[in-house]
Amino acid sequence: MVKKMLINVLLVSFAALQYIVIAQESPAVPGASYEQIMSEFITPADKNHLWCYWYWINDDISKAGITRDL
Repeated sequence: MVKKMLINVLLVSFAALQYIVIAQESPAVPGASYEQIMSEFITPADKNHLWCYWYWINDDISKAGITRDL
């Protein structure tokens, strides 16, 4: 039992270490400055638009349920 817990702790530690190393090596947005990101966020391009994906399990839908969700 103790051996299994030690292996789990080592695996989690190794995964966390890999994540930290990879996160430090790659920039969040390559080549983009904070000012550029903010200006594009405030005035987005025309190609950016909102969308929604709905799905129902086993066709369990009704007009009243959709109206209530909206």
